[in-house]
Amino acid sequence: MTDIPHTPKNMKLIDDIRSIIKDARSTAVRSVDFCRVQMYWKIGHRIVEEEKKGNARAEYGKYIIRNLLKELMPDYGSGYGIRQLERARQLFRRKSDPMLCRKFYAETRDGQRMGTYSRLLGDAISSLIATKETTDLFSFLDGDTGSL
Repeated sequence: MTDIPHTPKNMKLIDDIRSIIKDARSTAVRSVDFCRVQMYWKIGHRIVEEEKKGNARAEYGKYIIRNLLKELMPDYGSGYGIRQLERARQLFRRKSDPMLCRKFYAETRDGQRMGTYSRLLGDAISSLIATKETTDLFSFLDGDTGSL
């Protein structure tokens, strides 16, 4: 395979394709970040709904979180631990959905400045991957070769 000559026309093609890839990646990150914010708001909403059905004391809220933790962590890892579930509940209590969206768009200039959110999402994804890899390793060491 021969290299493409570095003519202005070919460089324009390469630059255009790089720009398309960069824009698509940026759009994907913004979409994922926005979906994650919505997901956490909905999780918080559901937890608060459940709290309202039962005893309104703080102990009942902790009971719900602990039981969710037992069910969710094996499937989804530490990204759905106590701290995250409590934050989701707080997110719902403090922000109504339309207000949250307006604030999110204002802080990110309609999703154009996602640096902080992208770093947070990257950290969350890294945590999920590390948890999954650790779980797979322990399963493998326990003799379950199908998990790797």
